[in-house]
Amino acid sequence: MREHGLIGYYHGDTSANHPPFISEAESVLLRASDESGVAFRIFLRAPFALLDAGSAFLLLLLLGASPWRFVAAACYWLNPLAIILSAYHGNTDCAVAFFLLLALWFISKEKLIPAAIVVGASLWIKLPGVVAIPALIFFIPKWKHRFVFLAVVGVVALVTYLPALIQDAPVVYKNVLGYRAQDRVLSRFHLDDVTLVAEVFPNPRRFVREDAFVFPTAEAAVRYYASGMVDAIVDPPPDGSHRARLIPVVAEEIQSIIAREGVFRDPKNAGCFVVTLE
Repeated sequence: MREHGLIGYYHGDTSANHPPFISEAESVLLRASDESGVAFRIFLRAPFALLDAGSAFLLLLLLGASPWRFVAAACYWLNPLAIILSAYHGNTDCAVAFFLLLALWFISKEKLIPAAIVVGASLWIKLPGVVAIPALIFFIPKWKHRFVFLAVVGVVALVTYLPALIQDAPVVYKNVLGYRAQDRVLSRFHLDDVTLVAEVFPNPRRFVREDAFVFPTAEAAVRYYASGMVDAIVDPPPDGSHRARLIPVVAEEIQSIIAREGVFRDPKNAGCFVVTLE
């Protein structure tokens, strides 16, 4: 984002599916982190943790007549998944939930324009809020008011998409509006793909070692342990090097397993295909 701009970011990374507004906002937070010295993870996580608190408060308001309202709000606020996805991971999805709950509260107060505005704003973050719009419309009794609601949602949503669409509509459509989840499993090559290999090489033979990932010592297992991606996510060194923060913890756990069972087994196999070329 900082080097190539929003459109360059979309072109350079086909998995970049965040809408323009939140992509730009995260770039601003990153610049603020660089200038202030405060870790980026704090700038990213704090707003969404606060929005989660707002969602819990909105649940209290929406369930005001229920004797279980405090239990319901507490169950959401203390849910480990909510904590991990917002306050720890910094995921933006919880903002969509907050905006939709806020819209429902506005509708309950018969304030349709503010409700439509916050629904439209939810689409600045991510698109799943679209699926809630039909349900929200059921709470609006008159068709005239429903059309006004939908029009305001569309206009508000379009405000932050329009500049990017003017610059390069196809890439915005492809990355954001037309994004599809990647099938990571099916895109990999497996030892079970004998038929696929046979399309290229006749009569392939498969050799599999079931004990390929059996480690007699913790040292050998730790060398195999792929901590690079895990440890690089949170607070990596500024020079781009790798600080293996999880390896000591993993080594201790693996050593306890070896002491108990004699070896450490990773439930995987390894193998290869052998073909004869004539």
